[in-house]
Amino acid sequence: MPLFQLISSFYEQDDLIAYLQAGSVVEYLLERYGRDRFRVLWRSGAIKEAYGSSVESIEWEWAAWLRSTPVELRPVSTAGLRRIGCR
Repeated sequence: MPLFQLISSFYEQDDLIAYLQAGSVVEYLLERYGRDRFRVLWRSGAIKEAYGSSVESIEWEWAAWLRSTPVELRPVSTAGLRRIGCR
């Protein structure tokens, strides 16, 4: 789902998708920018303040990061998770 939608209506989304996507975005932000900037985001809730970028820019960077992940390391689809669960 679009990052803006995840941020603005997290609790209205499908739990499985929202939590997995949020976890992936957090992993990206920590890996790419480090804990200090993430701490700013956590305290302020403002992506622009923490990263100097818009939500759309961060979403674009995160999507590129996902695409660069080797296929064999990518998680199973949400449909697969619903079918087989976490192992």
